[in-house]
Amino acid sequence: MSETTDGARRSPGAYPRVTVLLAAYNEEKYVQQAIEPLLAQQYQGELEIILSDDRSPDHTFEVMRRVASEYRGPHTVVLNQNPTNLGILGHFDYVARKLVHGDIIVFHGGDDIARPGYIQTVADAFLEHPECVYASFAFTPINEVGEVIGPSSAGLGTGIQRFTRSDYFAGRFGWSGGPASAFRREVISRFASPAPNRGAYQESLILYRSLCLGEVCFFKKDVIFYRRHNRSVSVSFKPQNRPELMEGVYRQAHTDVDRALEEHLLSEEEAALFHRSVDREDHFNRLRRLYESRGFLGKQGVLLRTLFSSQINLRQKLSFIWNRIPGLAAVRSAVRRAVRSAVSRAMHGRK
Repeated sequence: MSETTDGARRSPGAYPRVTVLLAAYNEEKYVQQAIEPLLAQQYQGELEIILSDDRSPDHTFEVMRRVASEYRGPHTVVLNQNPTNLGILGHFDYVARKLVHGDIIVFHGGDDIARPGYIQTVADAFLEHPECVYASFAFTPINEVGEVIGPSSAGLGTGIQRFTRSDYFAGRFGWSGGPASAFRREVISRFASPAPNRGAYQESLILYRSLCLGEVCFFKKDVIFYRRHNRSVSVSFKPQNRPELMEGVYRQAHTDVDRALEEHLLSEEEAALFHRSVDREDHFNRLRRLYESRGFLGKQGVLLRTLFSSQINLRQKLSFIWNRIPGLAAVRSAVRRAVRSAVSRAMHGRK
């Protein structure tokens, strides 16, 4: 028997089947460190771990195969290598549709390290919050050699933040997922595969779909060490390239909203609001791309255009300007350093 956070006890059969999808490309240096903590997870229900390589030119798949062949534990391990390189989104969608059997899907990077209890925490979160379709959890950043390089993204708080599509329509949804994330299988089964060239951010598509189905939740529980290095997605996709990549994501979001309307997941009014909100985000990111392409005077013109734009809300305007005026950027950096320092001292004091 397992005890829940509210003190109730649950039998093993009450837990959902969970699939961890570890998707990797050119991760031979880190992938064994990513796999072993997953194999060591203790979970009351059934756990399926898919080790999938996107046709890496290095020895990522060989490392996966060796570690899988040596495993003698209770979890189901599935080994996959794509016939061709599919890219981040194509890889994710292919494996999620063809190989996944779990009710809850956990997406795990090929260079990240799970903390003990990660999968149990994920399952408990979905069982205790059935309204949540997508759940993201806190993480601690580490560098190439595994050294902690910053405080946990959980900060000082505890508990849960919940977002609905009404929050998104009102512009109150300022979160874009994270490296420790899980979602219900319906996010895949209720929607068609993304069209080609629809961006590289599977998290963004999952977020939009999840809002069509229910709520998106952030749990302030640290569950993984998130590795940052020169080839990680968050670093290799530079900010100036993000708007271009996101355009494909927005096109797919419109397609998914239409599908949700056909499936009666959204009312006509909600679908119209959803389309309008996606267009607002698209416009905001086009302004970002325009700003990056201009010289000094051109950049000031884009800032003015942003300030007087009727297509984006006040929060987005302030965020855009705050991140681009040199003086304000320096203030922002100083504030961030002070906050991180305070959080680190507080967390150290707790220990």
